[in-house]
Amino acid sequence: MKAKSRRDLNAPKRSLSAYLEMREMFKTRNPTMTFRELSKYTSSMYDELSESEKSARQIRAEADKTRYLMELSSYIPPRGYDARGAAILRENMNGVKSNRSSYGKFFKIRCNHLHE
Repeated sequence: MKAKSRRDLNAPKRSLSAYLEMREMFKTRNPTMTFRELSKYTSSMYDELSESEKSARQIRAEADKTRYLMELSSYIPPRGYDARGAAILRENMNGVKSNRSSYGKFFKIRCNHLHE
């Protein structure tokens, strides 16, 4: 299983779309629902919304996106984190490339022979 990357705790939180905002609301109300059940329920409830309710949610989502972009523009990441707050791998922090695998070395040699 892939390890979850670390994030800067002071990084701005991502904005939520209208659909994801609704899903988070249902998730807090029903913490025992599985992801599949929650997705089906949210999808059916979102489809049943009237156009005015959908547009109101979309306006809130646009406002949240504007907030995120404003916070992101003023965010200065500490050493070891990128502009969005995700951790940078240690070997890539100084621009150092990792070693080539044996297949990579073989392929490079093979390609050089083909171009000659």
